[in-house]
Amino acid sequence: MYNVSKKTNNQQLQTAYALYMIMGSYFHKSVCNTKVLERKLFLYYKDLPVKKQESLEEQAILRIEKILKDSLPVLADLNCEVTISFENGDCHLAFRTGFESVAVVVDCDGKYRICEFFEAGNERVTA
Repeated sequence: MYNVSKKTNNQQLQTAYALYMIMGSYFHKSVCNTKVLERKLFLYYKDLPVKKQESLEEQAILRIEKILKDSLPVLADLNCEVTISFENGDCHLAFRTGFESVAVVVDCDGKYRICEFFEAGNERVTA
């Protein structure tokens, strides 16, 4: 959990929160079912200077809009449930609608990939 006395510059968690926030905004409505992890990511993100937050958000927007450009109009009409989890050192963000899902995986260095899946489980986009 976030520890005020042991603050660290955790690029993975900061990047994950920016992606969670930006990706979720492309849906009609998004609800996180892992509130404790959402809060943890937020606290690390909040430690970033405003200019770095803005830069991180701008980069995320450009990349999301490039990768998911054909799907964004569809996502705008859908509600999603967001799950945040950690596996093998990576932070996983899953945005599930019931029809299609978007998964974002952030590694320990803050590098990430975005994948889109359809209900049949077929992967469409990875970058």
